[in-house]
Amino acid sequence: MKKTGMIAMILMLAAAGAKAADLADLQSLKASDIAAKASAFDVLPIPQAQSAAKVLLQAKAVQLQVEQNSVNLADYKARLVVNCMYRSGLWPQPHVCGSRTVPVEIDGAGRLLIPAIESFDGVQGAKLDNFDVAVYVNSKADNTMLFALSMQGKAALASYAADNTPVNLLKMNDAVVDVLVEGKPLAGSELAADPDAMLMNQFVEDRDILTPGMALVSSVDNTQSFDNYPHSYAKPSLAGFKALSLKGGVLARKAGPDRKLELVTTLTLHNIPSQMQRWQSRIEISRTVDGLEKIGAVDMLKVK
Repeated sequence: MKKTGMIAMILMLAAAGAKAADLADLQSLKASDIAAKASAFDVLPIPQAQSAAKVLLQAKAVQLQVEQNSVNLADYKARLVVNCMYRSGLWPQPHVCGSRTVPVEIDGAGRLLIPAIESFDGVQGAKLDNFDVAVYVNSKADNTMLFALSMQGKAALASYAADNTPVNLLKMNDAVVDVLVEGKPLAGSELAADPDAMLMNQFVEDRDILTPGMALVSSVDNTQSFDNYPHSYAKPSLAGFKALSLKGGVLARKAGPDRKLELVTTLTLHNIPSQMQRWQSRIEISRTVDGLEKIGAVDMLKVK
């Protein structure tokens, strides 16, 4: 006799000799009570089925290579964030099919030991195209980001699984850079005081050729803007401009050292209707710890 049939017989036999009040008590028995009665006949209840997560991508190690001893990996921590989302309906609306965050070890060999990526419940929770996965590496002291590697969708995640290229890390020092316009200081000049002038400064880098949906982001971001508009998002004023303060950070990349990194500084003037004047400087930055400090000054020339 099957175990379920034996349990049913136990209940029937007990109910047959019970009064109405006793029957009510019997019907209110908890699962644990039923299990206790069944054990007297050497019968165990069948456990409820539980959905087991399926491994969609195997665990892997990503090698981190620190350049010029500029980063102490022992000062950093890492985590894996996995989100699952899909769209459905006549007017497709986003639906969440799961989310999890798990710690990632950085071992003594400088490797990120990234755990396996597992499915979530349901049909949608097993489709890699619904997955958005990111590995974040942050400072233990103040949570400042060192770098992040993110992948979205099946193609990007497949490339991540197959790629064994190390991630190179270089931390650069802060620097202060003077700004000239055709050999003359911008600070205190008529151009700086012009209400229609705007200064933009940014890093421009030859990007890694990564699969669409994959991104490698590091903490160097020196995009700055200055103007004299009272309601802009730029720094308070170009009229009070003294020099560029470049905040150092970590460059993370997967390509070789031949990738070009430039500091691009542009001054634009819109004081003539339908016409714009522009001055620009492009300086290649040395990929060294003191690469920003070596710049010293930028001299913008007029763009014709």
